[in-house]
Amino acid sequence: MRQLVFVFAIISSLPLVAQQQTADSLFAAGKYTEAIATYKKSKPTAYNSFQLGRIYRQLGNYTNAVANYKKGFLIDSLNTIARFEYGTLLFAASKKQEALTVFDKLIIEQPATATYHYHKGKCVEAIHGARDALPFYQKAVDINPDFTSARLDLITGLLLTRENARGIAVAKTGLALSPDYIVLHSLLGQCYYHNGDFKEAITHLQIVRAAGLATEGLVKMLGEASFQEGLYKESIAYYEAVNNEFSQSTAAYTMIAKNYLKLRDYKNAISNMETAVVLKQPKLNQEYVLLATIYKAMNDDKKVLEYLTMAKSEDPNDPVIAYQYCLGYDRYYADRAMKIKTYEEFIDRFPKDDYVNLAAARISDLKKELFLQPKK
Repeated sequence: MRQLVFVFAIISSLPLVAQQQTADSLFAAGKYTEAIATYKKSKPTAYNSFQLGRIYRQLGNYTNAVANYKKGFLIDSLNTIARFEYGTLLFAASKKQEALTVFDKLIIEQPATATYHYHKGKCVEAIHGARDALPFYQKAVDINPDFTSARLDLITGLLLTRENARGIAVAKTGLALSPDYIVLHSLLGQCYYHNGDFKEAITHLQIVRAAGLATEGLVKMLGEASFQEGLYKESIAYYEAVNNEFSQSTAAYTMIAKNYLKLRDYKNAISNMETAVVLKQPKLNQEYVLLATIYKAMNDDKKVLEYLTMAKSEDPNDPVIAYQYCLGYDRYYADRAMKIKTYEEFIDRFPKDDYVNLAAARISDLKKELFLQPKK
């Protein structure tokens, strides 16, 4: 009789297993609506709740995602993978302090897991700033030297806190492991530049430029570094590239004039200085910012971006306007990759500005969203 009951229990559970397998297949195929409906029809298990949480996260519905993870934890509170996912979900949902608590507990249980220290660093950076996050990024790199994301965030933080010599050491170690990684060459070049070692800066920033990945800020660094090294013709070429490839500026023409003056080419020095003077015309930047503010109140994001673009063009050296432009671009456009590029250009242009931490935090969020968005 007991055997009969046991066999009956197995048979009766088969439809539930099949239902779960169907839901898993729908999830894997990106058919999220059908997968949600199928999981909800299945027996309420921790696994099904976590799967629902993962789907809702993919859909950007963080509220439902959090709720379903919590349901799962009522059944299985020790699931390490789900807890890690829950921590990153809370971070993405701007619940930084709650996320930090999750990673703190995971670190206590598994202190040798680099990714827990890294994500704790992300939380700390978002809450307290880059300086306080550095020990956690360092710990992640110490545990796993191949942890590239942690290394990049560590070097970026060291740049922001002006610990350039330490940034150089961390970047050089990374390049020893990945000698062709362009981002590391970029960061190392910036560390050398801000440390006053212009010759080494040129070496690494030229690699970035040759790869076609140099931003306006990096090309300007090449121009300034070349000027400091007495490479006046090379400096002229870089500043001309700034004007031709990006946007014309009084500063670039002024530096070209200074280079020609060093070369005693007074005719070209005067010509470029005259151009710099012409470009230094009365500015309308604050008027454009006010118009953008008015249109923001009217919820017209297109007009907001239009006038912020004008304001940025009027005064490309104003970090407040440049950051407002990033926010306007972020609101109006859907392309996450282009949003990331816009914030990165801001950081390159104004590496010491107070808004850099906010821009870096937004880049981090956008990269996660980009990674998690459904593949087309």
